Amino acid sequence: MTSLPDTVLKQNEPVRLAWVNRAYPVSGTFATTNTPVNVLIGTNNRTRTSVKNWRKIIASGGNASTAYNRDIYEAEIVLATTLMTSLTGSNKGDMWGYTGWPTAPPSFPVMPSDSALQDQAIAKVRARLNDKASLSQSIAPLVELRELRQVVRGVLNPTRTLLDTVSFILNTQRGRGRVPKPTFADMRRSAGDAWLTWNFGIRPMISDAQSIAKSIDTALTRSKDTNEVVHGSASKTWIVQQLKQSGSPFGNLTTSDIYWTQRNELSYHYTVGFRPNMGSATSYGRLADHLGLNPSDIVPAAWELIPFSWLADYFGTIGDSLSDTFQTAPSITYGTLATRFVCELTGIANIRSNSSGASCQVVSPGHITKRWIAYRRSLQSTWPVRSLRLRSPDEIASHGIQKILNLVSILQTSNRSLVHRVR
Repeated sequence: MTSLPDTVLKQNEPVRLAWVNRAYPVSGTFATTNTPVNVLIGTNNRTRTSVKNWRKIIASGGNASTAYNRDIYEAEIVLATTLMTSLTGSNKGDMWGYTGWPTAPPSFPVMPSDSALQDQAIAKVRARLNDKASLSQSIAPLVELRELRQVVRGVLNPTRTLLDTVSFILNTQRGRGRVPKPTFADMRRSAGDAWLTWNFGIRPMISDAQSIAKSIDTALTRSKDTNEVVHGSASKTWIVQQLKQSGSPFGNLTTSDIYWTQRNELSYHYTVGFRPNMGSATSYGRLADHLGLNPSDIVPAAWELIPFSWLADYFGTIGDSLSDTFQTAPSITYGTLATRFVCELTGIANIRSNSSGASCQVVSPGHITKRWIAYRRSLQSTWPVRSLRLRSPDEIASHGIQKILNLVSILQTSNRSLVHRVR
């Protein structure tokens, strides 16, 4: 059963910020002026599609999701107050006050997009898909079984060097010199070999074996055809210091500087519903789907097996993009991407004298806070795929210590065959 849109509802409500710039006498004969100001901040808007019988559609396994857009604007103002005293002329000693806000606030920025942040959300969706559907990639681990002997040797050689070092220390303390002294270069190379063997040999082998075992068990035992849902989200917050804005709310008598701060928050949230691939317990197709043994799975596996492809993935997303694009995944029943953006602009202003013939006393600074909350929900007909791009500096710096250890170990390792297996 497909979803049937019913009606589209819209809500348009202008949000305005209104105030009065007022000059008034405190003592003396200064004339009173009132200048009203009315500024449009934004228009609250909501666009959504109502679906009839959505509960029945979902219960029958159909797709009742719809697109949805909403914009919410909020604003508040506290006016600045300043007292001035005349220092010269016939009005010397007279005092008057100013209450107001210097000028209209700046506009909101365009709603941004962030492919790196979006990829973080997609990575979580893919990880949860692999977990719930018990999908694994078996081609690369099976191919690398041919080098199991090298992994074992990579464990034994550093262990032998470690034992020789301990034996040398013990014999030196006892006044014996039967064991040759290991050089620092030998110990350094052995440490590098041990690190590479663990990080790129033993640990991935254990993880792959667990994943393959779980995939086989699920493929043989899953019998209930049920809907599964996976989520993935990512968000970030950043602050921009705006340039100051100047204004003269009362002509040449006053001036002001306004300092604006912009706080932004952006988030992505994916929701994907699917039915795991089902079939008979002896179906090769079903088992191949779980183990990643389909022809399309050869492409990401081939990339993994290329020497130093892992180094390219430090600075780019080739491996992630290929894995998402060619992975055999169950068909989705529904999918949505929710994007939320919040922008908050805060300005602080003081009104001060623009004349050498008057003194100024700031009673209270003014401030404006205006906020835009934008929400967009779009429909997804396929599994999301991470984009092909260069990584951001923050992504490259992620797990920086481990990456540095990998590179240093490769530069000094004596096991050249191990270097080519690193992935």
